Amino acid sequence: SVRAQSNGAYYQSFNMSFTEPWLGGKKPNSFSVTPYVNRITNGRASSDFGKLNIWGISVGLGRRKKVPDDFFTVQYEVNYQYYALKNYQSVFSFTDGFSNDLNFKYILSRNSVDDLIFPRSGSQNSFSAQVTPPWSLFNKGVDYSDLSAQKKYNMLEYYKLKFTSAWYTRLTGGKNPLVLYAKLGYGWLGYYNKALGLTPFQRFYLGGSGLTGYNPLDGREVIALRGYDDGEVFNYKSPVSNPGGASITKYTMELRYP
Repeated sequence: SVRAQSNGAYYQSFNMSFTEPWLGGKKPNSFSVTPYVNRITNGRASSDFGKLNIWGISVGLGRRKKVPDDFFTVQYEVNYQYYALKNYQSVFSFTDGFSNDLNFKYILSRNSVDDLIFPRSGSQNSFSAQVTPPWSLFNKGVDYSDLSAQKKYNMLEYYKLKFTSAWYTRLTGGKNPLVLYAKLGYGWLGYYNKALGLTPFQRFYLGGSGLTGYNPLDGREVIALRGYDDGEVFNYKSPVSNPGGASITKYTMELRYP
């Protein structure tokens, strides 16, 4: 697939994606490669012109597992993003410079729902771990308290763990049953080096419908929560700048009727 999006000078996005769903021809092993480029500007043709360019590529390998049962799948990914900023005033903790995010992601999931559109029984469970190399361990003797934000986050380092579990229980019979839906989700963003601390990238932002289609620029995860505006449930230690949360817990229970 090839996709291009633009609204003029403010935003352009180009990405390609290739997937081989039957790698090797004997088992349903999927192999995918996705390169992409995003360019965002403030649209001003003057001395305060600002822009952000993001180049990235993702390579993934997915496999269906037989143990404990064939509802399990596993996905391995290697992801790389390069951020280049010039007088870009929003989202990031610095306005000029660049940053690199090289990470490995492991996803183990189990899906046994009976219907993709309106599940009536079964469950969806997923665990993921996303990690970068501990770059700061190779920089012995560096005093991070004296470094600018751009130099601190030249090479991003973090680990990110997530777990979600959703269950569907049919309460009545017939073609249009009542279904009890229960879900829990946890997320945790950590660091290797206390002197460097948490990265401003990859944070959790809670609130809203989750249907805006907005492509997060800094790796943030926008998680829907009914009754709140987008990102309204923020980090209360810094309510003005709203840098997002480093951990998240969300519980949901619904009674569904088609």
